[in-house]
Amino acid sequence: MLPLLEKKHPILDTLLSKPFTYSKDYINMYNFVRSIHFKQPYQKLLSDIIIKKFGIHYHEQTIHNNYNEHPDLYIHEFKNVLLYCGLPFDDNGNLIFDAIRIYESAPVKNIISGKFIASVGNWYYIFKKLKNFDIQYNKGEYIFSECLSPFGHRLLETITQFWVFDFFPNARMLLAPQSDITEYLCSYCRPFSLEKEQFFSPGMACIFEKLYIPTRSYMHKCYISQAAINIWRKIRDFYAYKKNDSPKKVYLSRKYISGRSLINEDKCEELLKKFGFSIINMEKLSICEQINIIYNAEYVAGPIGSAMHNMVFCDETLIKSVLYLSPNKFRSELAYHNFERSFNRTFNVVYGKTTTKHDEKAKTGSSPWVIDTENLRHAIEQWLV
Repeated sequence: MLPLLEKKHPILDTLLSKPFTYSKDYINMYNFVRSIHFKQPYQKLLSDIIIKKFGIHYHEQTIHNNYNEHPDLYIHEFKNVLLYCGLPFDDNGNLIFDAIRIYESAPVKNIISGKFIASVGNWYYIFKKLKNFDIQYNKGEYIFSECLSPFGHRLLETITQFWVFDFFPNARMLLAPQSDITEYLCSYCRPFSLEKEQFFSPGMACIFEKLYIPTRSYMHKCYISQAAINIWRKIRDFYAYKKNDSPKKVYLSRKYISGRSLINEDKCEELLKKFGFSIINMEKLSICEQINIIYNAEYVAGPIGSAMHNMVFCDETLIKSVLYLSPNKFRSELAYHNFERSFNRTFNVVYGKTTTKHDEKAKTGSSPWVIDTENLRHAIEQWLV
C-alpha cells in the first residue's frame, strides 16, 4: 500500500483558485532536474497537401506551404511532481508545457475552459476541479503519456512515446487515471518486450518521485515525426505477414461504434460490396488480425475514425489508394491529411452531412451524419479509375 499524504499540498490552493495556465520555463522550476536530447536526426517535412474531393462535384485542392515541422525530441526530468486529474503541474501551479496536447503550430491552442481542464481533445475527458481527495506518493521512475483512453488515440499518442523506454527501460508509463490496461495495449507492447507491469494508471492526485516528460513524436493534427513512423513500423513488422486470401479491397465499418455514427452505413456498405469491397469490423478482430487486414490491402475505404488510424500499418509497396468518408466540418480531418502526406499519398475524401439537429456537435466529432449514396457511387467510380 502506497503512503497517502496529507490532503493539502503547497500548490493545491493555487490550482483550485485560478484558471489553469501552462509554463515552458523549465529552468526556473523547482521540480526541474535536466533535459536529455534524443540525438537521432529527424527530417523536417515541408510539403503541400493534395486533397481530392470525390463525388458528383469533384474538386481537387492543394494546400501550399503546410508544415509537418516537428521539434527536436527531448526528455525533461522532474522530481516530486504533482499529477492532478492526469496532468502534471510545476511548483507554481502551472501545467508543464510538454505534458499537454498542444504545439505552437497546432490549429487549436486554448486548453482553458472556465473551471474545467481538458486537452485539445476535450470531449474525451474533462475533469472538474476536485476539493476532497487523497494524494498518493509513488516512488521510482515514471514516464508521462497523454491521458487518452480511446483505442485510436492510444495507437497514435501513447504508443508513439515508447521511444523513451530506450533511455529508461525500467520506468513505468502513465495511462489515464483509473483506466484499464487493455489487451490491445499489451499487444502493441510485445514487439518492444514491454510487460503489462510497466504501465500504471494513477489516482486522481499523485506525487511522483521521478517523472520523465518527453516531447511528442506524434502531435495530433499537427506533425508526425520519423520516430513515430519507426514505432508503427516495428509493430507492423512484428505481426504482419503476406496472406494470399486476404481481401484486396476493404471497407472499415463503424457500424458498431458509438459516437459519430454514419446513419445510413448499411446502404453505404451494400454499395461498396458491389464494387468488390469486403466489409470489416475491426473491433471484432485481434490486433494481429487488424494489422494484417491493412498490410495486405490495396484499396481501403472507411469513415474517419479509429479504424482508419490503422493505415499507419499499411505496406507502402502494396497500398494503391485510400478513401476517407467524412462528415462536413470535422476538425480532426487535419490528422488524416498528415497520415496521407507522411506516406506520400493524396488525401482522398467524400463528404457527408450532419443533420441540422446535431450541427452544434459537428466540430467535436460526436454528431451522427449521413452520406448521399448516389454521391458515394460517383466518388467510388472516380477513385478506382
